[in-house]
Order: sequence, then structure tokens, then C-alpha cells
Amino acid sequence: MSHASQSEQHGWVLPTTLFGITLMMGTIRLIALDATGITRVYGDCAQSNTARQFVIRELASLGEPTPLCAKRTITFEETKLDYEVCGERRIPFMVAPPTGQLPITRVDYDALFMNAAPCPSSPTNATDTRRDTVKASKDCPIPSTLEGGITILENMRGETTRVTATSGQSRIASPGAITITASLTLESDLLIVAGGDVDIASITSLSHQGHKVTIISALGAIRVAFVSPGISLIAAGRSVLEVPETTQRPPFPLPPQRRHALVGIRAVGG
Repeated sequence: MSHASQSEQHGWVLPTTLFGITLMMGTIRLIALDATGITRVYGDCAQSNTARQFVIRELASLGEPTPLCAKRTITFEETKLDYEVCGERRIPFMVAPPTGQLPITRVDYDALFMNAAPCPSSPTNATDTRRDTVKASKDCPIPSTLEGGITILENMRGETTRVTATSGQSRIASPGAITITASLTLESDLLIVAGGDVDIASITSLSHQGHKVTIISALGAIRVAFVSPGISLIAAGRSVLEVPETTQRPPFPLPPQRRHALVGIRAVGG
């Protein structure tokens, strides 16, 4: 009986072993197929990305995109590909005085505020609580003397401020509002850039040498009550422009600028 039982056990070992080997080989085969599929998908994605980068470079070489969307044909590896290409809208600045000319397209705000300085004093909560104006959440009280100007990320508020001369033009910039309640005194040409309103009671100069001032607001109003003789002022914005008319003596100080951007591309059928 014992010998017969052992023979039966040996008879079951071989089919079980063969079944296990078959199952293992099948699993390896499935893994190999999955790996092959993943490799193909990765290759397709890489090729698609290569084609897209090529198309973007080709479009950039054709110059600035049109303001809306237009069809463009690009040849990639001897294959003609059609794309719908959409460019950034072009909204020109209004300029004051109307006779003034300012060669400005798109202000490069990234470059302008890349090296913004910390507020030289203790920032406070914004005093302007209106919801219809562009402003930062904090106000920065600026000192009475600014060496070559200042670029900060808070709203700028001051009473009487003098901008001392440095090499090149001076600059005052904020992504929020800029407010000078008394006088802003210059020693050199000055560029003022704000995201919101610019309100300055007076702009004066201590010297008899004429200085040129450019004021740009991305979305706010520009209001200057008084400009002393000898200063040439030009303002550019997309809202209210209330500035005294002065003698125009271009070229005026300009901010960093960039080309109109490519908003998006979409492959279209032939």
C-alpha cells in the first residue's frame, strides 16, 4: 500500500510542475508584451514632443504670431503639417499728450520685477480698499530719498521724495499703485511703471537741466497735477490719463519689452 501511494504522489508531481512552468512562461510573456507596449508609447510621446518643439521653433522664426488665430503649414521630415496658431492680443497703450509718441509694445514685467527689492520700511495693510483697482495687499512707505529709484512688490506711498541721480536712468516700479501726495523731485531722467493707479501731486527738478519722465500703468489711471518747467513728460496707459502737457523731447525712458507671445497651437486636419 505504501509503494502504491508513493507512485500516485509521483504521478501528480510532473503535471503540477509543468503547469507551474507554463504559468510562469505566460506571465513572462505578458510582462514582455507590456514592456514592448510601454516602449512604443514612450517612443511615440518622444517623437510627438520633438515634432512640437520643431514646430514652435519654426513658428518663432516666422516672426510674431497674428493677434487671433490663423492656419500655418509646417514641413517636418518631408511631411506637411497644418496647425492653428493663436497669438497674444495686441492692446495698444493710450498716450498723453496725444501728440506724444512712445515706441512701446509689450512691457516685460517678469524682467522688470525679477530683482525687486524688499520694502525699505515696514509694510502695512493697503489703505485703498476699493475692489475695482489694481493694487497689492500691502503698502510700502517709501523714504524721502531714493538712490536711483526703487522697484518693490508692494504699493508705493510717499509724501515728499527725491530721486538721486545714478548712472543711467532712474526707475520707480510697483505691480500695485504708486502714490506721492506732495512732490517727487528728480535729478535725472525717470521711468515710472505701475500695475495700478499712479497719483503724483507734483514732479519737480532742482537743476535747470531738463529731464524726461515716462509714466506707464498697465491697468490703472495716471494723474499728475503739476510738472515744473524744463521737465518733458509722457504717460501711457489703458485708463484715465490726466497729466499736464509738456514739450516733447524724445527719446523717453523705456521699460524692458518683449515680443507678442504665442498663446497656443493646435494640429488640424488637411
